[in-house]
Amino acid sequence: MQKPIHEARAILEAEALAHMQRDGLDPNRQIFERGRYYRATAQRYIQQHFSDFVYYWLRGMVFFWRSAAGPNTGGAWIESATAVKLWFQVYHFAWMTALLLGLWFTWRSRQHRWWAILFVSIALYFTVSAGCSGNARFRLQTFAFSLPVIAVGLGIRRDSRQV
Repeated sequence: MQKPIHEARAILEAEALAHMQRDGLDPNRQIFERGRYYRATAQRYIQQHFSDFVYYWLRGMVFFWRSAAGPNTGGAWIESATAVKLWFQVYHFAWMTALLLGLWFTWRSRQHRWWAILFVSIALYFTVSAGCSGNARFRLQTFAFSLPVIAVGLGIRRDSRQV
């Protein structure tokens, strides 16, 4: 069974820092080297545990769209505030419903189909690039592009009802 992503990252970071120390570098001083060592350690892990990497990546992509709050990032206040949690869930449900309806109606209109293609392309890019983290804050970029899709799609639906 796979570990939670923060535990997997902690192991990789500790391994990269230990590798730096074996090479005679101070991890607290050579900050720019830390990234290089961490990337090398992560790439080695990916090659050795490819199925775990795919699991974490797909899990992150699901978390990306799963909820308004995303995966648990350690915020104790949000876990204890039921009203805040409920508000995020209602908001997320309303936004996703409007987005899916907007995409559906926009896609059905040949004249406005490019809005749907643009949104899906951008959403796919940010979903894939969010990768293992799956943090919902990366969804902010897709939110801006979802607004025209929602407006155009629901506008098309309203216009078709008036005819």
